[in-house]
Amino acid sequence: MNSELLAMLEYIEQEREIDKVTLFNLVEDALTLSAQKELGDAVLNPKVLINRVNGDLVTWADFEVVEEVGDRRQEINLEDAKGFKLDAEIGDIVSAEYT
Repeated sequence: MNSELLAMLEYIEQEREIDKVTLFNLVEDALTLSAQKELGDAVLNPKVLINRVNGDLVTWADFEVVEEVGDRRQEINLEDAKGFKLDAEIGDIVSAEYT
């Protein structure tokens, strides 16, 4: 689907003369809204991004940095958090890839 998504956006860009950046933003916003509705309060601030080169979809979310993870949908351990924010500390909120 990744190459198909990129091809579709390129086609729309040419046919409708809509800037590709605008198209990417619109699709990301729609996918983010869908993720927010689907996940509800289980995940904090999900955001879907499209890799502009290969079309991969990546979901990011906010996680609370904790010593021991109890709910992986909302919490991240300190070691993993430092991979996304070098100065992360226990209690911080860190934006990280949601898997």
